[in-house]
Amino acid sequence: EASRQDGLMQRAARRLYAQIGEREAQGKRFTVRATFLEIYNEQVHDLVEPASGALGVRGSTSQGFYVEDLSVVQCRGLHDLEYVISQGLAHRHSRHHLLNQHSSRSHAVLSVYLDVADSAEAPPGRYGRLSLLDLAGSENVRASQSSGGGLKEAGAINRSLFALAQVIKSLSLGPGRGPPHVPYRDSVLTKLLADSLGGSAHTLMIATVSPLAAYLDETVRTLHYACSAGAIRNRPVVKLDPQQQLIAKLKAEVLELKQQVEFLTHKLTHANTRLASRATDGDEQHASSLQHAPRLA
Repeated sequence: EASRQDGLMQRAARRLYAQIGEREAQGKRFTVRATFLEIYNEQVHDLVEPASGALGVRGSTSQGFYVEDLSVVQCRGLHDLEYVISQGLAHRHSRHHLLNQHSSRSHAVLSVYLDVADSAEAPPGRYGRLSLLDLAGSENVRASQSSGGGLKEAGAINRSLFALAQVIKSLSLGPGRGPPHVPYRDSVLTKLLADSLGGSAHTLMIATVSPLAAYLDETVRTLHYACSAGAIRNRPVVKLDPQQQLIAKLKAEVLELKQQVEFLTHKLTHANTRLASRATDGDEQHASSLQHAPRLA
């Protein structure tokens, strides 16, 4: 059941399955899978199976950056997705310091993968992914008085947030205005967010700020961060199965050829009409000249 204490992940999960239910009533079929990871001290950990230890991040031209051996949960309903969220939040690293009794010490990424088929019998033809990222806030170590392991965690968080700010700045300037190279490889966080920030996705950032004057500098930096993210312009596209992509491409080519045929047919008809009109005018002039020609006695 819904609770006032539920965060964005729980609310998004319920909304997602409400939308799935509406579309399944129209005959669509959905397959849902989920992963939940954290980036702690620049290492990736599986929040569903935390015993797996640090996981490697790899990159390829076809898949982009991805996490090796990350557990994927098949979600047969809302309760399965809520289980993934609850497990992840329970296993996420946190620590108390002078400013926060329950401070997140890692960035957490929940990814929900959707495969959509047009009917119960048809194979999936469209694919999508919803990624929900909870960023750990930047930390003023003088104010928080973090030390030891907490100081190391704060340093890793601040460095990754700085790398993310550089990527967002590069993307927000747009083609031709920003640097030709976007520094995705500068941190694990920016690697895993490359497709969400600069790919074919809708990107939304929610900034949490404080009205207290004591935190004015942090508030200004956070708002600047969010404004830069809002300036990023992507071109979202529907991801299709390769066979569906081929079919869509062929349909587009057929439509283009039909339009060309219609255009040429119109031009040919117009040309034939003009030729016929000229031939008719020529016959009339010839007949008129014969009528007025002098007769021989």
